[in-house]
Amino acid sequence: MQTLVSLADLDKPDVRIGVTLGTAPDRDVTARLPHARIERFPGNDQTIMAFQSGHVDAVSLYHPALVMQQHRVHMGKVVLPEPIRASTTSAGVRREADKTWRDWLGLALDFYYVTGQTQGFYEAFLQSRGIDPNEAPAVMREMWGTSQG
Repeated sequence: MQTLVSLADLDKPDVRIGVTLGTAPDRDVTARLPHARIERFPGNDQTIMAFQSGHVDAVSLYHPALVMQQHRVHMGKVVLPEPIRASTTSAGVRREADKTWRDWLGLALDFYYVTGQTQGFYEAFLQSRGIDPNEAPAVMREMWGTSQG
């Protein structure tokens, strides 16, 4: 499955892209696609509805969210625009004087990523939702553009 697309293919005045207002994807698409028509919506559901209704040609969300939405609405194809701009994710925890839990969680998340388990967790999640992991881009950047995602 081809999961990569050139930003130049999207950066055209006749391409309408839906984003959720004020999100990181909104800021990224606005900066990287100055010639495309960016349509902003108050929430992810409204953004997806705009795509379903043909109001926009594409939507930009974090790709795991797009995979879930595509499965739900049975429309479109999830692609990663090149050049890919990767960003780390994080876990939010309550601020406490004792940072033991926070520090352990950071080390555990790093361990899961470095050992490749993050992709395994994602694939198990997709399978639990009836989605073939081979039909979705990988969450680990080292796997982008390979046969796995």
